[in-house]
Amino acid sequence: MAIQPAVLNIMTDARPQAGPSDSAPQHGAHEHGAAQICAALHADVTVDRVQRVVTATMTNPAGAPPVDVIVSAGNAAGRRPQRLRVGPGANKRFVQTPTGPDGDYSFSITAPGGFYRAFSGLVIPAGMNALAVATASAVPGPDGVRVRLENPGGQPVTMTVTSYTVAGGVEIVLLPAMHATCLDMPLAADGSYDLMITTNNSTRLSYRYAGMINRQDRGDPSPVYLDVIAGW
Repeated sequence: MAIQPAVLNIMTDARPQAGPSDSAPQHGAHEHGAAQICAALHADVTVDRVQRVVTATMTNPAGAPPVDVIVSAGNAAGRRPQRLRVGPGANKRFVQTPTGPDGDYSFSITAPGGFYRAFSGLVIPAGMNALAVATASAVPGPDGVRVRLENPGGQPVTMTVTSYTVAGGVEIVLLPAMHATCLDMPLAADGSYDLMITTNNSTRLSYRYAGMINRQDRGDPSPVYLDVIAGW
């Protein structure tokens, strides 16, 4: 029988505080158009352990306005931020090849309306499955953010999901080897979200997801949300 991941919900009296270097765009008064862009756009990352490349895919659903995103490579000295336009019903990809002896990667994605993603970690080469190999992804929906945590390695790993917009929003998950689980993290009252996903192992995974879901859009899930969840 499969071992179920242990999930510990840590309740706090105040919102967790983001560190100065981890600050995502603040959610204040959003223009309607910018908030629509933020709600429609989806971006996440995949790590290819065979080719040792990291790919971010930005998806803009059909019928949404085109959106300009800025991709900044955090560990590439001298590399300027890239501006990419993602049209309606289109995808754009950003690929980073980890450099250096550690094989680490780091980059961020920003877009109008407070949309922010940041991804950093270490690529564990294929075949080294005796280690804990943590991966994570997240997709906002009408009622919250669905987070998927996975450990395809051979050792347990502890993963922490922290919400900076909801008081008491800390989930600590002890994930056994070769297991995955999903969590649903709530939105703030104004529809905003700001999540940090970290691990306690050598992958040094640290992912940040921040943005806004409009109140008027919090009805049926978007096609992008349904497609991502179906893939999980």
